[in-house]
Amino acid sequence: MESLALLEKYYEEAKKRGARPELLVKMESQILREKSKNKHKQNYDNKFKTMFEKATCEIEKRYINGTLEYIETFDNDLYNEINNAINEVDKVWIAGRTGNATIEKFREILKKWYLLNLKAIDIYKRLAIHEKTES
Repeated sequence: MESLALLEKYYEEAKKRGARPELLVKMESQILREKSKNKHKQNYDNKFKTMFEKATCEIEKRYINGTLEYIETFDNDLYNEINNAINEVDKVWIAGRTGNATIEKFREILKKWYLLNLKAIDIYKRLAIHEKTES
């Protein structure tokens, strides 16, 4: 059971049993802190999600099927950079949910991932498609 729901359940039980007012006040304070944490987490999720969706939408507009497969084969360093960057996006997103990463940090690493993808698309466009037209 989620910690907030559990706190609220215990609070209601304590209230029904006629717990001391100072205990109820402490429990109310804990509930408010937990609600605040959840709100913070949701705000970050919404902001991060919006930023991530915008970046992926822009990549999808430019993406050419076969790009990542080509990059994996012919520019493995770039392919690894892209994978490392998306892993870093995930880590920063999770850290942001707990207040351990800023929106600026998320934007920075998301931009890095975005630009690496555009670089891969550009390479594929210039090299692979050029090779196909010469064949």
